[in-house]
Formats: sequence, C-alpha cells, structure tokens
Amino acid sequence: RTFSSLFYFNSILYLPYIELYLFHLGPFLILLFFNYIVLSEIFKKLKNNNNDLNFYFKILSFVFVNIVFYRLGEHGTDRSAQILLFLIFIIVLEISLNFSKLDLSRNLKILLVVIFLASSLKAIYFIYISLIPYVLFKIKNLKYIFQIFKSSLTIFLTIFFIYNSTINFLSTGCILYPAHKTCFDNYSWAIKKNEVKKMKIHYEWWAKAGGGPGYKYELAKEKYVENFNWLSNWIERHFFNKVSDTLFGIIFIALFSYFIFKTEKKKNFKNNKLSLLYGLILIFLLEWFLNHPAMRYGGFVLIALPIFLFTSSVLEKFKMNKKKNYKSTVFLILLTFFIYNSRNIVRLNKEINFYSYDMLSSPFYYLPIVKHEIIFQNDNIKIYHPVNNMCWNTPTPCSYNKKIKLENKYYFNVVSRKNK
Repeated sequence: RTFSSLFYFNSILYLPYIELYLFHLGPFLILLFFNYIVLSEIFKKLKNNNNDLNFYFKILSFVFVNIVFYRLGEHGTDRSAQILLFLIFIIVLEISLNFSKLDLSRNLKILLVVIFLASSLKAIYFIYISLIPYVLFKIKNLKYIFQIFKSSLTIFLTIFFIYNSTINFLSTGCILYPAHKTCFDNYSWAIKKNEVKKMKIHYEWWAKAGGGPGYKYELAKEKYVENFNWLSNWIERHFFNKVSDTLFGIIFIALFSYFIFKTEKKKNFKNNKLSLLYGLILIFLLEWFLNHPAMRYGGFVLIALPIFLFTSSVLEKFKMNKKKNYKSTVFLILLTFFIYNSRNIVRLNKEINFYSYDMLSSPFYYLPIVKHEIIFQNDNIKIYHPVNNMCWNTPTPCSYNKKIKLENKYYFNVVSRKNK
C-alpha cells in the first residue's frame, strides 16, 4: 500500500538460481552516494581554504549519518530518505550562501532531483518542495525558475510524479495513500475510503506511541490522536528514550566538533541571515510533531538541523587555520569510520550469538521459517497466505486476506477481496 521507489530498485537485486538477496545494497548505495558527495565537497572547501557555515554543516551531517544510521538493515525507506534530506539542506545552504559563485540553474535542478528522489522513497517528503521558493527568495532572481521550467528536467520530473501517482492508484485506488480525499473506491481493486481513513488514523496512532509490540493504550485510536491526549504517553514511551538518546547524540557530536575546530575568533565577521530557514525548519518540525512524531518519519533530520546549523554558524566565526582544520577534519572522518565499523562488528557478534546460527552456512542474514499455504491458483499465478505469521518471509504475491478473487483487466491480473 505504501509505495516506495526503493522497493522497485530492491526487486532487481535478487539474483535467480543462486538465490542471493542483495536487499541491503539499495540503502548502501544511498549511503555511499551521500558520503561521496559530502566528502568531495568537504575536501574541495579545505583545498580552497573556505571554512564557511556549510563546510561545518557538511562535516556534522557526515558524522551523524554514519554513526547514527550505521546499521543498513534498519534503513528501509525511512532512514535512506532522511539521508537524502540532509543532502537537500546541504544543497539549499550551498545555493543560498554562495549563489554568486555557482551555476545556479544547474544547482537548482540538482536540488529538485534530490527532493523528488526523497519523496519517491517516502511520499511525505514532498513537502520539502517548499524549499525551492526559499532559495529563489534568497538569490532574488526569478529568471532561474523559468530556465528550470523550460528544461527537459521539468518533463522528466512531471513524468516521474505521474508515474508515482499511477503506481499509488493501481495499488490502492488513491492518488496519494492514505490521504482518503484522493481515493476513488469505485474500482474493484480499490480500498474503501472509510478503511483508508481508519488506516490513516492507525498510522498516526502508531507514530504517537499509541501501540507497539506488547502494549496498546487504553483509549480508542480516534480519541487517542485527538487534541493532545497522546502527549503524556508519547513522552513516556517515545521521547524517553528514542528521541532523548538521539538528542543527546546530536548535542555530543556538536560539542565534540566545536572543541576540535575551536580557535581564535575573527575580528570582522558578517553573520549569515538564516532566520527564515530556521522558521521553515520550525514549521517542518511542528508538522512532524503534530501529525507523525516518530523518529523514522523525519525526526532524526528535523531535530539535528537547528543544532547543527547553530553549531556551524558558531564555528565559522573562528579564524581559518588551514593546517589545523585539515588535521581536525581528517581525524573526525577517520574516527567516524572507525565508530561505524566498530558498532557493526559489535552488533554482528551480538546477533550471531543471540540467533545461534552458523556464519559459514548463512553469512548474510538470519530468517526464521514462516509456514504458508496457497489460497489461489490457476495456470498463470499462485497467491500465498502466511499461517499465523506475516508476509515478509513468504513467496509472493502474498495476501493476509484469504477471501480473494482474480480478474483479468487490461492484460493485468487484478486481485481484490471478495464481497462479504
């Protein structure tokens, strides 16, 4: 139901016959993509003796992404998309702070592509398209927006958006699931609007810590998400310790970097005006907090952004000592990679012992056996159903509902639920 381009990318990473699943390669490539771009930019600025705000913001973002998002198996669509969000804000800062030295048309196009890529992983991140007007306001030149609209990129992104919407529609009957107002339930495969509305409430209830493994709050879901009935329980179950631990880590990274780069302050320094950007981040943070305050739905980035921006604005006030900056930067990068690898080695050792499986016979991952049964079969297709379990480790296509029917429409096999 929840479409993501990463699922489609992962689907080509299964190698037949040898049955080797490379489903962590997608998140790894996004992490590699981020690291390559950010490290290239960091060393370029070091070479040019440029320790501006974005130089330090890139370093802080690099450290955070690699230390906090160290486990690729946890990325899914959520953390991979948030890595791209860091990249979006890096590009926004680069354009707004150095627009007189850049090819603005090219950089604006890159920004648009990364925003669309992030939103294709997680549809909610399409709200970051609002950063485009902010950038245009900062550069005070509207001619670039006409250049973008006249380019072939606009056609590509329009097709990309239509494609995403079409996939959503063919999967759920909604242009943007679970926004029930965008749904058309008069198609056989479509989910009924009342069910979509219930699922929207369920997702919000889950994000606000209304339920989870082994617990469920006493209030009905509809009542729980109303007003701030959820706040005290969210603070108890989600803020402590998920948000608080992350916040502590962000502050530690900021302070550690501050003391590494700290030197004598510049005598003459022109402050960058970031109040409007801080205001936008506050709006994004409020939207996150009021509607889906789970860390996986953008919380990592939105909590880190204001702290990293403030720390970067403080650090750029110090005099540039090229030798010290180079040594400090390289030390921080090497330390980050050391922590990244150490955390993964410790985790792997712990999981091998916990699951008691043989690394030589199954070196890539551990999966329990899930019993399943065939609930529909004809000459073209088999549909499976998990027995007292979930679809995630059964053959596909898999359905939780046993009462299904299959029709041939427009050369497609259309599966839907039987009417009661």
